[in-house]
Amino acid sequence: MANLSGNAPKDTYQSLLKLESNGMPAGSTLKTVEAGNGDATALQLSDDDAKVNGTLTVTGATDLDSTLNVDDTVTFNSVPTDNAELTGLLIDATGQVVSRELHPNAFDGQDATNSFSTITATGQADVTSTAPNQTLNLAAGTGINFVTNNSTKTITIDTAGLFQNPMVIAKINGDYSISDTTPTRINLAAINNTSNTASIGIKQGSEFTIDTTNNEIVAVTAGIFKIDVCLFFSITTNHLFSEVQVGLETEDSTGTVVDVIEIEERFDNLPNAARIKPIMFSATRYFSTAGTKIYIKVQEVSGNSHTTDILLDQSTIKVEKLAS
Repeated sequence: MANLSGNAPKDTYQSLLKLESNGMPAGSTLKTVEAGNGDATALQLSDDDAKVNGTLTVTGATDLDSTLNVDDTVTFNSVPTDNAELTGLLIDATGQVVSRELHPNAFDGQDATNSFSTITATGQADVTSTAPNQTLNLAAGTGINFVTNNSTKTITIDTAGLFQNPMVIAKINGDYSISDTTPTRINLAAINNTSNTASIGIKQGSEFTIDTTNNEIVAVTAGIFKIDVCLFFSITTNHLFSEVQVGLETEDSTGTVVDVIEIEERFDNLPNAARIKPIMFSATRYFSTAGTKIYIKVQEVSGNSHTTDILLDQSTIKVEKLAS
């Protein structure tokens, strides 16, 4: 390292450093450090502060006891790693570098904040997030369907079936003559919503089945049900009258049979030609157990061979679930 020994001031003054305008002392205002010939350097000094206009390169350890103001880029060429440290450096609203203790999940690829805070519904208990990345589950009630679209990040609430009760409309499996000896269950057609001669199910999937072997409608769950019966008979007689008996019966899962209603209809003064005659009625029942069976029995009770009574396949038995 060169020194000034043996050199006259007139030969070395350009290498000497001084404050601008030869100001001494520095005072509280930053003053530019100049060469002896007046050329400005990148360094500015005051009594309490120092400033570098340009790139500051630090090759060793540096301790700062006060504020470091940086107006440009700071580049770290070599930084040691620590996989356990959770203290991070952040920039606050005033541009100051501040430290902050981070969440243990901050570096595991997960969001350290809760996905949601509190969801409130009137009259219901709040749903509160207690940990990061919890999933909020939406459950569709009766008659409601969710349609999701991940690309648009939307959930559509479909309420098309909200005001439609599950029901089954059982049809007769073809015209047939009624027995004049004993009440028999009417023949039921299987469910097929694409056929005009089959039974029809509306939202009946988990509520109704039709047993075509035993000719009964099965209410899968307990609840309140409305039963509408609409039967059409083709009656031909050369006698003074014809009588038809119709009965609605139910049987619960314990085998207990209930005669809900029985109707006996007399058709008088019929000519010796077929005539269409209806028998219609309704009943509302509460079934306390699942699996209650519903069936209709019919019988010709006129008791003479002069009468021919045929149950027509336009007949229907509608069972609708009103409530659980």
